[in-house]
Amino acid sequence: MTGQVTSADGTPLPGAVLDVWQADDHGFYDVQVPDAQPPGNGRGLFTADAEAGSGSARSCPATTRSPPTRPVGSLLSATRRHPYRPAHIHFIVTADGYRPLTTHIFVAAASTSTPTPCLR
Repeated sequence: MTGQVTSADGTPLPGAVLDVWQADDHGFYDVQVPDAQPPGNGRGLFTADAEAGSGSARSCPATTRSPPTRPVGSLLSATRRHPYRPAHIHFIVTADGYRPLTTHIFVAAASTSTPTPCLR
């Protein structure tokens, strides 16, 4: 995955910082299984270059599961919805003079095979 950080009007934002994180190939974040993953696994900080380009990522995330003992998992269980989310990557983008943007993108193949229970 590669990309370019731009403002809403398409102006490149060199120096923008991307805080990126994703689940491992079993669908867990490092904080969910600290005994099985090193701290910071699946996470990274990237700074956009002079053309506002960002680095590339070569690891594809897996479908994630909301643990049934956590608030979202409990809510999904109570509403009889499945606890799985399609594979996705999270981003927080910050740049001088702009409000931070928190978002995520879905892996194309996973988006069609596992509907997001929170967005039905």
